[in-house]
Amino acid sequence: MPRIDTNSGDYLVEIKDQFQLFGAMQNVTNQFNDIVQATNDFIDQYQDKQFLWKETLEESFEAFLNTGSCPREQKHVKINADGEEEEDETFKWMAEKILVGVKTKRPDLEAFDEKITFLTDIKNEIKAMKNNVDIGWLRVNATPFIKELENTITLWINAYISF
Repeated sequence: MPRIDTNSGDYLVEIKDQFQLFGAMQNVTNQFNDIVQATNDFIDQYQDKQFLWKETLEESFEAFLNTGSCPREQKHVKINADGEEEEDETFKWMAEKILVGVKTKRPDLEAFDEKITFLTDIKNEIKAMKNNVDIGWLRVNATPFIKELENTITLWINAYISF
C-alpha cells in the first residue's frame, strides 16, 4: 500500500520496527498453518473410503467378479467305462456352443463373504464419524457427506448380498 504522507515508499519500515505488529502477524500465520494442517488431517480420514466416489458400483463389481475362476478354464473330467478319468468333451462342446458371450467368472462364497465383511466394516466406520468438527475457527458440517457415504456403501453391500 503506498504511503499517504509522501509520494513514494510504503509502510514496510514501520511494520518491521513494530515488533508487536510483526508478532501478531506471525501469530495469525501460525494459526492459519495449524488450521490448514488440521483440515488436511480431517480430509485424510476419508482416504481409505475414496473408492466409494472414485469407482462406480458397476466397475467395482465387475472387477470383483473377474477375480473369480471360470468353469470353462477348469479341467472337467469324467470316469470312462474302464474306471479311468478322462477329459469331459461334452462340457467343452456345450461351453463353446451355449455359453458364447456369457460371463461365467465368479468368485467363491468366501470371497463374497470377505468383501461383504469389508464393506460392513467401512459402513460402521462411517457411522462412527463425527458430523461436526471444529478446526480452529472453522466448523465443518460433514453430515451431508457422511449421509451420502452411508447411502452409497449400503447400495454396495446390497449389490454383493443380492448377487
